[in-house]
Amino acid sequence: MKKIILGIIIGSLLTLSVQYAWQYYQYRESKDVHYLFEIVKYDIENKLKEARFLNASVRPNSKATVNYVYDNLYDVDISYERNGKIKKITTQYGFSKGVWITPNSTIFEILDDKAETIYIKSKSGKGN
Repeated sequence: MKKIILGIIIGSLLTLSVQYAWQYYQYRESKDVHYLFEIVKYDIENKLKEARFLNASVRPNSKATVNYVYDNLYDVDISYERNGKIKKITTQYGFSKGVWITPNSTIFEILDDKAETIYIKSKSGKGN
C-alpha cells in the first residue's frame, strides 16, 4: 500500500514539474508579445494627446516595408478613443536585439488623421 501511495505522489510531482516547465518555456517564447501590449498602451496614451487606449491585436511576421533593421516585425491594430471618436489604426512595431522600435509622435498624429472612425459619441453621451 505504501508503494502505491508513494508512486502516486511521485507521479503527481513529476507531472506538475513537467507542466510547469512547459508553461515556462511557452512564456519565454512569447514574452516579447506580452510586453508589446503594455508598450502600445503607453504609446497611445502618451504620444497622442487626450487619447485613451481601448484594445490592440498583434499579428507577427509583418510584410510591411520599414526603414530599420529588425529581428521581428509586428502589425498592430489599435483601437482608441480621442475627442469623442473611437478610431482604429494599424502600425508596425519592431524588435531588434532586445530593444523595441516604436512609432514616434509624428507618425501617430499622421495615422490619427487617416484613422478609420468606428464610432462617434454624441454630445449627450448616448452615441449615434
